[in-house]
Amino acid sequence: MSRTATDTADSTTDHGATCYRLLFPDFSDPRPLSFFMLENLLAARADSRFPTNSCGPDEAVNVYLADLLTRLVSEPAPPTVIAGATALLTPLDKCDQSRRARADHYRHNADHRLLGLGLFGRGDLLRRRDVPLGLTAEEAQVRDQHIGAQAYRLAANLIEGRPTTAAVLAPILRQLAQHFADYVHVLAVLAWRRFGLGAQLSDADLDDLLAVSSATEPVAMDGLLDHISAYLADRSDTAREAVIRRAHELGIDPDRVFDSLSVDS
Repeated sequence: MSRTATDTADSTTDHGATCYRLLFPDFSDPRPLSFFMLENLLAARADSRFPTNSCGPDEAVNVYLADLLTRLVSEPAPPTVIAGATALLTPLDKCDQSRRARADHYRHNADHRLLGLGLFGRGDLLRRRDVPLGLTAEEAQVRDQHIGAQAYRLAANLIEGRPTTAAVLAPILRQLAQHFADYVHVLAVLAWRRFGLGAQLSDADLDDLLAVSSATEPVAMDGLLDHISAYLADRSDTAREAVIRRAHELGIDPDRVFDSLSVDS
C-alpha cells in the first residue's frame, strides 16, 4: 500500500508531527471494476498501434474510456441514445433542451458508437441488422465512425468555455473526435486480446498454423489473429486482404487460415 508522509498543521498530535495520507486504495479487498477496466485498457493501448501519449498527452482520455467501460457493464444505456445516423445529426430544438442537455445527447451517442465499433464491430447496438440496408459492411463502418466523431465535436462545441464543470470534458471530447478511428482500434485490441471477444481458434487449429512456420514469433501470430478478428467483424474486402497479406508475410498459406475458421476463401 502506497503512502506519503506529509506535515499537517491540524494534526491531533504535536504540530509538525509526521502523519500519512493514502495515495491509493488498500487492495486487500477485491479491486473495483473501474480499476480492472483501466488496467486492461492501459495494457491494450501498449499493445496497439496507438499507445498512450503517442499523439500528445491523453491520460485523461484513458480515464474517460475506463469509466465508459465500467458503465457499459454496470448501467443501462442512457435513454438519449438513438439508432441510425440521420436523426443523430438533426439539430435539437433549443427551446426544449438546455445547452448542457444537448451536449449530453451528442456525447452519449458518440460514446455508444465508440464502444459499439471498438468492442463489437458495429456502429450502434440498437439497430436490428449488423449492416444497414443499402450499405456494405465497410461503408457502414466508415459512416458510423464519421457520425461518432461529429457527435463528439458537437458536444465539445456546446460545453467549451461555459462556466460549468462539464467544460473540463471539452478537451477530452475533442481528442476523441480527432482520433476517433484510433480509439476504436484501441478498444478492438482490448476486446480481442484482453476480453477474448475476437476470433477463436481451437488449440489444434492454432498448432496447425504454427507448425507451418515454426520460427514465427508469438507477437507476429497475435497480429495475424487481430486481422482475422477484424475480418470476421465486418467481412470487408480490405480486412480480407489484410489477412492474406499478413499470412504471406509469415509464410502461411491464406487458404489454410480461412479453412481453419470455416470461412470460404
